[in-house]
Amino acid sequence: MLSISAQKQQQAIKLEQVQTEIIKDTAQLKTIEKNQAQLKLLIEHLLKENRLQSNRSFTVMRNKLNYPINIDHPIISHSQNGIIFHAPEHTKVHAVSNGKVVFADWLNGYGYLVIIDHGRGFMTLYGNNQTLLKHKGDNVHLGDDIATVGKSGTFKQTGLYFEIRQKARVVSALNWFQKKAA
Repeated sequence: MLSISAQKQQQAIKLEQVQTEIIKDTAQLKTIEKNQAQLKLLIEHLLKENRLQSNRSFTVMRNKLNYPINIDHPIISHSQNGIIFHAPEHTKVHAVSNGKVVFADWLNGYGYLVIIDHGRGFMTLYGNNQTLLKHKGDNVHLGDDIATVGKSGTFKQTGLYFEIRQKARVVSALNWFQKKAA
């Protein structure tokens, strides 16, 4: 049995470890919040800069989009404001609809990121990429290869980070994909 002073010393060590973890977690949270704020500002800027007019509304694509990667039953997890499609490195990433690339570069927290403007305030974001296959200003069509999956963002594994935004606000991307048969 440990003496009272030894028990106090062990408790002090455990307390210090917990406090260190709290500080580390708080710093990570602040980094994530900073990255999200940076992304929001970027999207707001892109919306003002690029007023793409589309012949059809992106809203007609609800429940009709194909996954941005060719996987029948992808493992999907939620992260930040979007979803992650778990996929091997170098898997091709496809545009989910026609549009114009308004951003294709590195963004802290999101790694190599492609943002496509689909008009009427709708944008899709493809992050955590290994390589970018399109450049700012490129027009893209449904199914075009735009990037390859990687591990360039803050995520612990390879996969594609995907988001849909409407006028800079995040919308639930899962509601936009075709329902696949099990």
